[in-house]
Amino acid sequence: MADWVRQGRVAWIFEENFVPDDLMGADNLTVEDPEILKGLAMKDYESGFAEKVQPGDFFVGKSNYGYARAHAGVNITMKALGIGGIIADSFTLGYPAGAANNAYPLVLTCPGISQKVSRWDLLEVDFKSGVVKNLTTEEIIQGIPTPEDMVRMIEVGGLEADVRRNLEAQKASKST
Repeated sequence: MADWVRQGRVAWIFEENFVPDDLMGADNLTVEDPEILKGLAMKDYESGFAEKVQPGDFFVGKSNYGYARAHAGVNITMKALGIGGIIADSFTLGYPAGAANNAYPLVLTCPGISQKVSRWDLLEVDFKSGVVKNLTTEEIIQGIPTPEDMVRMIEVGGLEADVRRNLEAQKASKST
């Protein structure tokens, strides 16, 4: 079950049309070792990024976050860094569904968020209701609540777990 309310700092604010593979660098798309990816994280943006990030910190994106298909290493990198979720002005069409399918990362569409936070601001984010509290500035920002079908999928552990659960329920109902 997901921890829907999380607290962390804004670790980075990405520009529009951010390509998630850039998180680990285009030369490293086949790498899947968490420790190696953690060391490579954000190297094209800031050296030593992994040492500055704390578990639970957030990524914030401007519009169209998640442009292009992300490789498996992206989620491995974010997990290795301990990223608590992604909040963006908007996501590409398939990004939130892909995140729900994997039950990670939690994502929240929050129009205007990139203009209302600064790097290292402390946030409390309710990914279910869409409420973002900037604890640094005391501003409350309302995002778009996570749709119920995505909540259900995340809570059972992603698409594969959801399908498995539904198949088991069908088998159980046929045997009674």
